Amino acid sequence: MFSPFRAGLRLTSRKIFLGKKRTKPFGKSGIPVVLLFGIGFGIFNAAPVLAQKVSLASYYESLFAPRLTGVKPLTTHPGSDIFPTLSPNGKWLVFASNRRQNFDIWAKNIKTGEMVPLTTYKSTDTQPAWSPNGRQIVFVSMRSDGLGDLFLMDVRESHGVLRRKKMIHLNNYLGYDGEPVFSADGRWIAFVSDRQTGRRHIWLLQLKSRKLIQVTAFEAFSPAFSPDGRWLSFTRFVNGRWQI
Repeated sequence: MFSPFRAGLRLTSRKIFLGKKRTKPFGKSGIPVVLLFGIGFGIFNAAPVLAQKVSLASYYESLFAPRLTGVKPLTTHPGSDIFPTLSPNGKWLVFASNRRQNFDIWAKNIKTGEMVPLTTYKSTDTQPAWSPNGRQIVFVSMRSDGLGDLFLMDVRESHGVLRRKKMIHLNNYLGYDGEPVFSADGRWIAFVSDRQTGRRHIWLLQLKSRKLIQVTAFEAFSPAFSPDGRWLSFTRFVNGRWQI
């Protein structure tokens, strides 16, 4: 994931500590820098050196916010809280949780701590991602085929609570669509799909026309737009190892 200031790129590495994951940004020299040492592993949404507010999913599947002075838990429910993402204005944390048995999309007011479900369907909803203007959230749901389709919801704040206003099904493909991210201008969504070939490639979806464009001719994962929208980073398996 690119930093908001184009000075770094987030990645997850297995190269240290017996294969346990650590997430690192690139420094100015291009050499990855360790962000956090600890037991288990975490996946950052942003790094402390790249943004003012950060979130990560821990080994125990609660959400934490690392700061220079320590790590602060954002959720403490005994269920699993995963795929955290902060709103563009930093007021809301959206994540997937199975605190009501199946995974739904939840929103937490960072200031007040109040949490509400944005989806309540009896199926798995995960992988939320904010639009740049903070008025829409794209997510992956298995409610249609059990494999994963993209859905888009409009959200608005009302009396300190985030509410879902409208939701649409973006595609209806019998296969896997996942890992969605918005472009910087909010016009495109990049995602991973196994359509046509049965292998997972990076695709682009133009929201206005619903036009689909295949980006990669090889298997690729974890797409991320640069802030200016000119670049798209992704992960692929090359020469026996994962590379960006």
